[in-house]
Amino acid sequence: MLKRLTFATLSFWLFLPLTLHAEPFSAELMVRLDRVGSPAVSPDGVRVVYAVRETDMEAGKGRFDLWLSPVAGGDPQRLTRHEASDTGPAWSGDGKWIYFRSNRGDSSQVWRISPEGGEAEQVTDLPLSVGTFRLSPSTDRMAVSLSVDADCEDLACSAGRNDSRKNRSTSGAVYDQLFVRHWDGWLDETQSQLFVVTLENGLAKQEEPVPLTAGLNAEVPSRTWGGNEEYAFSPDGRSVYFTARRATPSEPWSTNFDIYSVPAGGGEVVNLTGDNEAWDTRPVPSPDGRHLVYLAMSRPGYEADRFRIMLRDLQSGATHELAPRWDRSASGLAFSDDGNFLFVTAQDVGNKTLWRIDIAGGDPIKVVPRGTVSSFDSAGSRLVFARDSLESPSELFVLEGDDIRQLTDFTGPQLAGVQLGEYEQFSFEGAHGATVYGYVMKPANFVEGESYPVAFLI
Repeated sequence: MLKRLTFATLSFWLFLPLTLHAEPFSAELMVRLDRVGSPAVSPDGVRVVYAVRETDMEAGKGRFDLWLSPVAGGDPQRLTRHEASDTGPAWSGDGKWIYFRSNRGDSSQVWRISPEGGEAEQVTDLPLSVGTFRLSPSTDRMAVSLSVDADCEDLACSAGRNDSRKNRSTSGAVYDQLFVRHWDGWLDETQSQLFVVTLENGLAKQEEPVPLTAGLNAEVPSRTWGGNEEYAFSPDGRSVYFTARRATPSEPWSTNFDIYSVPAGGGEVVNLTGDNEAWDTRPVPSPDGRHLVYLAMSRPGYEADRFRIMLRDLQSGATHELAPRWDRSASGLAFSDDGNFLFVTAQDVGNKTLWRIDIAGGDPIKVVPRGTVSSFDSAGSRLVFARDSLESPSELFVLEGDDIRQLTDFTGPQLAGVQLGEYEQFSFEGAHGATVYGYVMKPANFVEGESYPVAFLI
């Protein structure tokens, strides 16, 4: 049996009105819908913070604000209301502060706000915009990614060159080496590098951040889609694990990303996965700091290979694959609080479902069977996840034991009087005996027995 599945989608129209009074789903309504972002659960598991994007059609732009909900259920509370966008919320270890990224002012910096409300407080004031960030469990440091000029010795130098580039009279660029573009993202003169900022009373000290990846000649996180899922602090805050692919002449066709470790205060960078010439990414340390899980491909140069889940003993270096008989390609990874289980998202027959894996062995167990789980976070016995489907835009749900309940309903009122289209899944045997799955979606005002044109999306 072939392990990899091929998916095809047959789509007549996206949605249809099922009653005479129902409004058909339109492109404008799709743009107007609120977008619920990734959840971040408080350390005590009581509350969850997340960003919601609202669209101002008249102004032609969207804006993200932070919202807070009780995990047990209840009305959501708007935490921020600003013309700038507030995204990427993360809790401090003591649960007293919520840190987030905001473009208030002239650049994107890290801010924080009390979960009880009040005014937001600026945490960083760097001369460059903060691309991503992650708080250290030790509360005294924060990792940030910044786009710098690799040959500059400090951030002020990179900021000065940015100003010069903005004032150029031309927009053309000359490339004298590869990498030039990844998919639709063009690379520029800068390189994304990882730095550590020292925190004092929760705020960044006014000193030059410590570079962690400056001598590696690699984008951290990777461009164009990499985020803070590509790096992580150890539980004691002393080390940082990150994903990187060195900028060599073979970079445009290479998938040789590796997992590295580096002291959080700066120092020697160590390659932990140098024996694998394929893709290694998404390092996640266990709560006790003894193990590291990450995703790994096995075929060098093949970007669509299956991601396996690897478990590494950080003392001995011994590494083995978890659930080696599982034929799904994993994506998101997170340990349970006790470190005995992994929660994993994976593509699954036209869905992206959530699974639980016992690190001691055994087959994965599917705990969220339907829809697309785009992100999740947990604390204690509760796991909060964002899920969308062909029946509903993304909302937050809570998994507790075997029970799943909906936590947010931002798009429900917006879809009142709108009927989403009926759909069904089908399968057939494709090339080399592979099972091909797809969806059929019916057109508006569908009449059984009539013929309709087909839009085919693969």
